[in-house]
Amino acid sequence: TAACQHEHEEEEQRSDIPKWSELGVSHYAYLLVVSQHSLYTLPAVFSPSYLFGLFLPSCFYLLNHGSPVCQQKGLALLELIQVQIAPESGPSPALLRVPVSTVLDTLTRLMASSPAQDQRTRYFTVFKRFIGMFKAERRFDFMEHIITETRSDAVASVVLDMIRGELTAAYAKISLPKNKASPHMDNFGPFSNYVPSSIAAEESPFVSPRLLDLLEAILTRQEDLEDVLDATVSALNTLRMAILMEQRYAKQHGKPFYLNTKARHRISQQWLEPLAKRFDVAMVIVEQDKSKQGANQSVVSNAMDPLASDVSVRISRLSIIAEVLGRIRELLQNFSDNQQ
Repeated sequence: TAACQHEHEEEEQRSDIPKWSELGVSHYAYLLVVSQHSLYTLPAVFSPSYLFGLFLPSCFYLLNHGSPVCQQKGLALLELIQVQIAPESGPSPALLRVPVSTVLDTLTRLMASSPAQDQRTRYFTVFKRFIGMFKAERRFDFMEHIITETRSDAVASVVLDMIRGELTAAYAKISLPKNKASPHMDNFGPFSNYVPSSIAAEESPFVSPRLLDLLEAILTRQEDLEDVLDATVSALNTLRMAILMEQRYAKQHGKPFYLNTKARHRISQQWLEPLAKRFDVAMVIVEQDKSKQGANQSVVSNAMDPLASDVSVRISRLSIIAEVLGRIRELLQNFSDNQQ
């Protein structure tokens, strides 16, 4: 009948209405927490760990949406819950509905791809806070995962800078007088002041052979050196800092904490020597490009040569490798002489 047909058409129309989706719930969470400022009344009813696990998926779905507006909402929501309801003892893994490594991968991807510097800074800030919520063992696991899995040389370099901050804090616990802060050292990176709370250095993987294993994986890989230059320089500076810290520790306690003679020999022979050879190969390639540039300029005057714009920059950046390598070799030699 006509009535049945009309009812059927209405049912089809209702079925076309989008049901609540993960993204839809995430938008509602943003409106509830950020726009309506309702978060301030929730901790009195629910535990911070529960609330953090409840809202984290909404942050994740918004951040992973292709729309910049959604990504900004996800970033604002994550910033707010980190400040207002982050559990003091770290989030409970049982209450997290999204894997931590997945959230960190999303943040590092956005940190690397965002065109604006202020946006990259905001993503890095929430990334740093998020990692800082966990104990040292898990922090190291997350940083190791990011450094070894990311395709962004800049992201790997930034996370290695954070590791240098961990080194400073860990050695301050075991090496320095209680009334002194971390030692003044060279500028090892823009984020070297990052010092997470409550570090037990004796149990920290940042002061252990695990750190050497991570640095070895970075410094001995066989990729084109220019493609991983930032991470390589940052890893070398991290190694240099670790050696300096171990020297200080050895002077105070008579022996290094973990950087023994065997480890130092492995660094010198199995890391630095092959890296120096890779540097030589990279410099030969750059010099060849420089020669091609000169030939092109002599043939075609005032032409736009694609090699002309970056050869000098490439030489300057690669020269940093040789400089840091020389300093590390000198440190290792002094270390060995003082241990004899």
